[in-house]
This record gives sequence, structure tokens and C-alpha cells, in this order.
Amino acid sequence: RSEATLLGLAEALATQSKVASLERDEKETLRLGDEALEVLRPLSGAAQPSRPVMRLHAEMLESRGFNLHRREPELAIRDLQQAREIYNKLGAQDLSNIAAAASYASSGYWLGLAYGVTGRRQEAQSVFEEALAMANRVIDVMPGHTTALYAKGNIAARLAGFEVDELRMDRALALVQEGRQTWEGLLKIAPTNAVYRNNYGVTRGEVANTLWQLGRFNESRRERRELVDMGAKPGDVSAFYMSNMMVWATDLAAEEAELGNRAGAAEALARHVRFKEAYLKMAPPSVETDWWVYFAEANKVRVALANGDPREGARIGAAALAKAEKLAATRKSHEVSKDILRYRINLGSALAQERLGDHAAAEASARGALEAWGRLPRGSDIRDERDKAWLNAMMARAMARQGRQGEAATLIAPVIDFHRKQYARRHDNRWQHFLFAEALYTGALSDPARRRVMLAEATAVLAGLPPTMNGWKPLAQLREDIAAIR
Repeated sequence: RSEATLLGLAEALATQSKVASLERDEKETLRLGDEALEVLRPLSGAAQPSRPVMRLHAEMLESRGFNLHRREPELAIRDLQQAREIYNKLGAQDLSNIAAAASYASSGYWLGLAYGVTGRRQEAQSVFEEALAMANRVIDVMPGHTTALYAKGNIAARLAGFEVDELRMDRALALVQEGRQTWEGLLKIAPTNAVYRNNYGVTRGEVANTLWQLGRFNESRRERRELVDMGAKPGDVSAFYMSNMMVWATDLAAEEAELGNRAGAAEALARHVRFKEAYLKMAPPSVETDWWVYFAEANKVRVALANGDPREGARIGAAALAKAEKLAATRKSHEVSKDILRYRINLGSALAQERLGDHAAAEASARGALEAWGRLPRGSDIRDERDKAWLNAMMARAMARQGRQGEAATLIAPVIDFHRKQYARRHDNRWQHFLFAEALYTGALSDPARRRVMLAEATAVLAGLPPTMNGWKPLAQLREDIAAIR
């Protein structure tokens, strides 16, 4: 067969693989991608492949790296590094080939994600920074270059996560806002593009998360409302997009409930149902399809708890966990996915059981969440430690309320030390401030001799929170809990 014939066949298979990816058909995505690479092998393996062959080979390696970066990150790293080597040979570094330079930046984004999955945090940050610099170089030369803008929009949000780790919240917010503006620009170029719409939504979700951690709850809620409103707008949609919409609607429902808007929470949950119905019509039956459904269920525990119905929250959590445990795990990535569900669902269940006064069950759920957390790939040092500290505080409260103050005091002491060190850095991550006060309250339950001192410190921390956090139910509940044991 001629080069033109093989190139055409490989390109057709690669296109079919991308379509399958948008429909969340992981098996077919990988099969078609591997078949495309195999078709191209006689050409790509030549001593001096043509530039069109090199270009397609790099694109397919990048595509496979994207599809493997979660389930097989080491293989993804290999593919993405090879793709970037080819882009450099095509003229990426000196910008003699603008398309190759832009693809070098976009493949750097996926490479950074793969490094993150393996816990190689410094390498991930370094690659992200290099790739963003390359994207900006391309944009300086060609401001409307969509591939470079795509890379910049994704990378800016990821780098914001590193700023959050260092508790530099203003810098994190600036980066996610920069990413949001980039996606808005791309949507002006292609308003109905399904990938752009999805990534714009992901970035707006990160804007909301950052505002939430800053204690700017009404701004965060407004972002989420506008994000969920996007799901009703016309345009190209995919199973990938609808799976995210399904989760984003429950994120909004939880925030509405915690801010006292029961009607808003109910409307968000109704939208969740509509998005879920659309998603299940699009997505093929699979472990991945069910996983997204159960992932969204975890937020419903939070909604019930905020609505003052912890019994319903515990029921939802138990039902969701039972379904999650039945997911067939045929490979390592499935086990990781199940542990994500175990962590999220058990965490919510522990909080609901605590409010019910079933402290033995709360301890068991918190322990289950911690065990699942311990098996997950590590990413951010501070965020990982914060999550671990949160779960240990839940367990310590449950122990103290079962009369095991000694165990509780031993468990909560390093949690308080961790939060005190972070608090001393004079940052504006209000979520961490709240968790510090909650840990001090837990310490007061665990050590009656130091109760007054710890409660005074917890009260002082809460007094420093901004007025924008008033009306948040978990904060009001913590203040009530502190007052109850003074």
C-alpha cells in the first residue's frame, strides 16, 4: 500500500477513536487508537519518515497518552515523551513549525497530568510551566491559535492547584480566571464545540472551588449556577459533557442546601436527574458509566445533611456504597475508581451518622474513607495531609463520644499541630481555617482538662472568618457545637 493510503486509513481510525472518546467508550477508543498506530507502523518505523507521517504519529501518541494517563500513567508518560520528541524534530522549539509548537504545549498538559497520577509532583509542575510558556509563545505569534489556547486554558487551571497547595489563594484565583477567559475566547471561535464547552465548564468549576475556599460562598454559588445553566443551552454535547453536568448539578445542590436555599437545591437535583437521563442514553453500559452516576450520588448525602435530614443522608450513603462495591473491577484503574467512591461516600456518611448520634457507625465510615484514601495515588502534599487530617478528626470525635477520650486525644493531637502550622502562615484559605477550628473543637471533646483553652482558640479562629461565610450551615453548626460544651 502507498503512503497516502496508509495515512488516510490511519487518520480515519484516529478520528473514530476521538469520537469514541467523546462518547466515553474507553475500550473502543483504545482499540481504534492502537489499530491506527499499527497501520502507521510501516511508515513511522522507517529510517526517515516523511513529515506528514511524523506529524500523524505524534498526534496519535499524544491521543493515546491522553486516554491512558489515568489508567496506565507510566505508559502514557512514555507515549507523550515520544510525541514531544517528534514535535521538536518538526520544529517546535524554534517556532519554525507553529502547529508542532502548539501540540508540544498540549502534549505537555497531558504529560503533567500523568506525572501527577504517579505522584511525581515536581515533574508535573515543571512540565506544566514549560508547556504554558510554549503556549504563550505561540499565542504571541498567532493570537487565535486554537491548540495553543486549548493548552493554555487547561494548564492555567492545573497550575492554580499548585498555588492552592502553597495557600496562595489570590494567585490561584488569578490563574483559574485566566483559564476561564481563555476558554471563553475559544468558545467565541467555535461556540458549539463540545470539548471547548466541557473544558470551559471544568475551569468554571475550579473558579467556584477556589472562591469557596476563600469563603466567598455567594460568588462560588453564582459560578455554579451559571455552569449548570450551560447544560440547557443548545450546542454539541457528548456523554463526556453530560457526565460532568450530572455531577456539577449535585455540586450546586449541595452549596444551595448549605446556604439555606432548599428550593434552589431541589431545582439543582431536578436538573441532575435530567442530565443523568441524557447521559445514560449516550453512554455505553460500562463500569465507567456507572462510576459517574455513583460519583454524583455522594453529593446527595451532603444535600440531605444540610437540609436537616441526616437519616436520609445516611440512607443515601449506604445505598450508594453498596452499589459502588458491586462495580466489577477488571483492572487496576477500576480499583482506583472504586476507592474514590469509597472515600467520597464514606466521608459523607460519617458526617450524617455523627449528626444521628450513631458514633460507632460514624467511626467505621470515617475509617473506611481513610483506608480508601490511603490507597489512592498521592498528588498534593498539603491537600493530601488536609484530607487525612479531616478524616482523623472525624474518627477522633466519634471515639471521644464513645468514651474513648485517650484514643481520641492521641489521634487528634497531630491534626491540631498540622492545622496550627498552616494557620500560622497567615493565608486566606478559609476552608483550612474552618477545619482548624473544627479540629480544636474535637480536641476539646477529647481532653476535658484543656477544653476551655481549646474552645477559646477555636472561637478566636472562627471570629476571624469573613462575613461572606455567614449563613453557611456547617459553620453555624460548629458554633452551636462549641457553645454546647463550654
